[in-house]
Amino acid sequence: MAPLSPLPPHTGGSAILKIVAIGILGVCLMIPLTLVWILVAERSQRRDEAVTETVSSIGKAQTVGGVVLDLPYETLERLPNGTTATVTRHAYVHPEQLTIEATATPEIRHRSLYEVIVYRTTVRLKGTMAPPDLARLNAAPVTVHWDRAATTVEIADLRGTLAVSPLTFGDLQVTLEPTTDTAVFAKGVRGLTPLAAGSSTAIPFAVDLTLAGSDALRFVPGGKATDVRLGAGWPDPGFNGAFLPTTRSITADGFQARWQVSYLARSFPHAWLEGTVDRGTMQLQRSQATFGVSFVQPVDHYQKTERALKYGLLFILLTFTVFLLWELLRNLRLHPVQYLLIGAALVVFYLLLLSLAEHMPFAIAYGVAAGATIALVAGYAASALATGVRGALGIGAWLSALYGVLFVLLQLEDVALLVGSVFVFVMLALVMFLTRRIDWSGARVPEPV
Repeated sequence: MAPLSPLPPHTGGSAILKIVAIGILGVCLMIPLTLVWILVAERSQRRDEAVTETVSSIGKAQTVGGVVLDLPYETLERLPNGTTATVTRHAYVHPEQLTIEATATPEIRHRSLYEVIVYRTTVRLKGTMAPPDLARLNAAPVTVHWDRAATTVEIADLRGTLAVSPLTFGDLQVTLEPTTDTAVFAKGVRGLTPLAAGSSTAIPFAVDLTLAGSDALRFVPGGKATDVRLGAGWPDPGFNGAFLPTTRSITADGFQARWQVSYLARSFPHAWLEGTVDRGTMQLQRSQATFGVSFVQPVDHYQKTERALKYGLLFILLTFTVFLLWELLRNLRLHPVQYLLIGAALVVFYLLLLSLAEHMPFAIAYGVAAGATIALVAGYAASALATGVRGALGIGAWLSALYGVLFVLLQLEDVALLVGSVFVFVMLALVMFLTRRIDWSGARVPEPV
């Protein structure tokens, strides 16, 4: 294959200068790209504020599963002044067996331009509860108030409480009331569940809750053996927390999940005496042991726009490279100002994408923004390079392929880095192939004919 003719005198040096100038222009265009990035962050923050306002009126993420039996007793204690007095203390115990059956119905609500994921859930807690063993806990009761024993059910956000059934405790039907500051939990419902004097037999209990919440539904492994079953019509569950499901099934219509947790796997005690465990420490240990699911959208349009911006400089430089190759291979010339205008059009693409995606599905917004940008740049190139319709179609095809690859990358999650790396490698190889016979020094002498 015959080598290309040499570049005109001094063109090699000017080409190098042009490449340097294009690189500087690309770096300068990072300024407007950064401004668009800041705008994306501001719009995302405004969305978060709208979500917070909506959640405050519906209910935050709910945590259920905390069930505790509270047994008050009187004991003798030495006071700081050296005297002895009778004081009332409490012994607490979690269930022996705890089964939680929950069904959640998530939905997307709109506030202004933004989407908020909320849900309604029905939860049935059932199991067995044995009175605390005071002797094993090293309590020294003078009197045990078996008739004042109470059961507390924790609810993270009482504002989202839609209904609470009476607590079935043995043969009793107990109406539950909001907890007071003296209860073991900061938030929840509580009712008196008197015990037979000296009782040590496990008593069955059950209660049904209907709750509204948002974002996530979590559970506390409160029993010695905790079994949680959760089903929801949401195809994108985010299982998280201290324990992952032992079994799960995810389909396009929703998911089913089951957790089985032993009390040996958690850090908070099964039974304890008042004053032996700090309440704040207990709440921290319980929060660290929670598990459940977040009702997430895989990637929202703000995240996708932010991800697209990460490729902004690369795509600008690739587009500039195409125009530079066009110059070198077709012996045409573009002024740096023309490169700047083309780069500005590529930056405006991201602004269009952000604004359109707030009013329509992301795929449609992406297609409209990319189509407008491709038409603008291709039309301008046809005039600036004097290539006519054929040249415009060539530039348009290249940009269409470029934005097509970007759209595919935005849809991928786990393999986006791999696909992006292969794409960059292929582009570099293509540029090297197309420029392999260019005499960058301009000093090559044509072979005699």
